[in-house]
Amino acid sequence: MLDVTGVAEVKTRHIDRLRNASGVLIIANHPTLLDVVMILSQLDRCQCVVKHQLFRNPFLFGVVRAAGFIRNDDNPENLITQARHHLREGANIMIFPEGTRTPSKKRLGKLQRGVANIAIETHADLIPVVVHCNHDTLK
Repeated sequence: MLDVTGVAEVKTRHIDRLRNASGVLIIANHPTLLDVVMILSQLDRCQCVVKHQLFRNPFLFGVVRAAGFIRNDDNPENLITQARHHLREGANIMIFPEGTRTPSKKRLGKLQRGVANIAIETHADLIPVVVHCNHDTLK
């Protein structure tokens, strides 16, 4: 849809690895507002670890609650328990290790420790996803 409407040109590499994923931890940078949608559209079952503010956002709270996304401000043990449950059920977990959008025209920002804690505690396989964006309008 993004290609057809001219909003963005989307190119993918090794997309089958993502499409065939089951019970893995997907670790991605987050340069745009659209990357979440683009990545989730390639997956059958995926839960996201999201900022707790999204659960109060008037535009997004219904979506994140209905989807069963995992709050990042919750008790750390509860976050890991939820992640482990979803992974065992075959769902993937997507997390942005920076905890916010990737800074414009820079390498990754400071990484938060939550992704490492989930990976270590759940022993999940990891799939890194890198999103490149050269337009600031989508950020």
